[in-house]
Amino acid sequence: MFRFKTEPVTSPEPQTPMPSVESVERRKYLVNAEEMEIIFNDAAVMKEAEQDKLIDGPVLDEIARKVQHIFKQHATSYHPLPRQIEVSYIPNEGDLPEADRFPTTYGKITLDQVQLKMEARQTLEHALRIHREWEQRLTDWGVTEAFSEKRATILNFYGPPGTGKSMIAEGIATYIGRPLIRVDYAEIESKFVGDTPKNIRQLFAQAALRDAILIFDEADSLLGKRLTSVQQSSDHGVNLTRSVLLTELEHHPGLVIFTTNLMSNYDEAFRRRILASIEMPLPDEAIRVQIWKSLLSERLPLAADVTVEWLAEREGMTGADMRDVLLFAAAAVLNDQEPQLTRSGFSRAMEQIQQRKGAGSETIIRAERKERDRSC
Repeated sequence: MFRFKTEPVTSPEPQTPMPSVESVERRKYLVNAEEMEIIFNDAAVMKEAEQDKLIDGPVLDEIARKVQHIFKQHATSYHPLPRQIEVSYIPNEGDLPEADRFPTTYGKITLDQVQLKMEARQTLEHALRIHREWEQRLTDWGVTEAFSEKRATILNFYGPPGTGKSMIAEGIATYIGRPLIRVDYAEIESKFVGDTPKNIRQLFAQAALRDAILIFDEADSLLGKRLTSVQQSSDHGVNLTRSVLLTELEHHPGLVIFTTNLMSNYDEAFRRRILASIEMPLPDEAIRVQIWKSLLSERLPLAADVTVEWLAEREGMTGADMRDVLLFAAAAVLNDQEPQLTRSGFSRAMEQIQQRKGAGSETIIRAERKERDRSC
């Protein structure tokens, strides 16, 4: 991304009263320079005689001319002259309303660290390709003409706790090279009537300004079915919140990711807007082998008979479970002052982790599959 600092340009006195900066509308403005296109994403326009009139058009034309001149002067074989440049205005951090309400971070996990079945990985790759190629080859091929505006890129990952839903969301942010905003319902809910929809609008506006990926953890609490029998003001507030969220999702230009343990709770209107919904089930034996390989360091003092194949035989384990099993087994060795991690130590750790789970995960995944079969 290139950022250009421009100095104020003196404009002639306006013949008609000018609107305030906050009240103007923003449109894309295209300048066809000699060898490239310059697109101003946030050009200001005003109403004049029932028509939209560009504000500071000559200024933008001059900026485009100078930008092209800079690139032509300094282009190299490694950084050739681009065919298209987009210019966006990024406000200072202090200019953002309540900027610290939804802080942005950067992912530390890569997609390679998340184990997925081949079919799920292909679905994810296709969805990300749609997001990246919408304004390029998909537009060149006429595919996008079937849509009135850019198709919202909404991904949904569902499955039992600990199967890597949040990890893969962070991995996508790392893969695309974008900051992320991780949010749950408690962060946008307000006890004051009307404030929750306002918070949702602020959240999406901030994500658009910072080109950040939105990640909604435990999204079922926010995407639940709208109430058909409204009996009190709180019921109306719930429906208003979900209607505002639907509208923001429909028009948001960026990437949105939902994660949930209970997809069956989603309102049908939200389901229709999801581009790709990917199940994150309990890992099968082949995936468990890959997870154990990624967890076991070469420096780990393992007994000779402790292999990834033997460890992967234990069913019903999530990636988070396996990580904790390793932690418990290593702690036991340190506590007992044993020289190696043994099969018996891993078995005890697996039992400890299994006891904390009970039958919760299996119940969730059976319910999800039953719901999916019923909707097919």
